[in-house]
Amino acid sequence: MKYFKDLKGMIHALESDGSQDHLIQDNFISITLKEFEQYIQSKINPIKLEIDKLEQEISPRRLREALLGLDNGWLKQQHDKIVELENQLKGN
Repeated sequence: MKYFKDLKGMIHALESDGSQDHLIQDNFISITLKEFEQYIQSKINPIKLEIDKLEQEISPRRLREALLGLDNGWLKQQHDKIVELENQLKGN
């Protein structure tokens, strides 16, 4: 498959054998398979993506500051946000 994104943000998947090349428009921008998968994942479950983003923000430095009591409750707030989103996934 070949993957494209148009100016409206719509994603198009066309056969890689060229049989659908006549459908390619001037406003199509070629995207990678990874970008296509990320788009699909974001449409399937944006809550999981938000949880991943929040977890990635918890760096070793942030952990160290929390252990030393220098984070002003940032880690607890981050944890609370993650728990809230996880509860949404579970339907609570």
